Amino acid sequence: MAALDCMVDADICDDALIQGLKGFKDTMAARLHRLEEREVLSSHHRAGADVAAMRALSAQAPTIISQSEPSLVVDEEAQVPAQYRSEPVPNKRRAKRGAPAGEEIGAHLSVVRSP
Repeated sequence: MAALDCMVDADICDDALIQGLKGFKDTMAARLHRLEEREVLSSHHRAGADVAAMRALSAQAPTIISQSEPSLVVDEEAQVPAQYRSEPVPNKRRAKRGAPAGEEIGAHLSVVRSP
């Protein structure tokens, strides 16, 4: 009788394993389907990105590098004439506009170049 009980228990256990494996198989099949769909979408996105990149490359205008307007750098504050001052410091905007070229006013123009 003990042998028969063991066979019945093994049969029940096998049925449970079969049901569990079938459930796992269905889960894995659904996962595989999602991954395959994602791969198809991904390949479409890559193809679209390649086309967009090619369009961007062919449509690029040449880059124009322009120099910025020179800034006024005060070398010697005491030499800046009164007409170019807003107390207590020199008015850089006024000095930059009004100083004749070559006149020594205690400041010079400087161009800042970005790397």
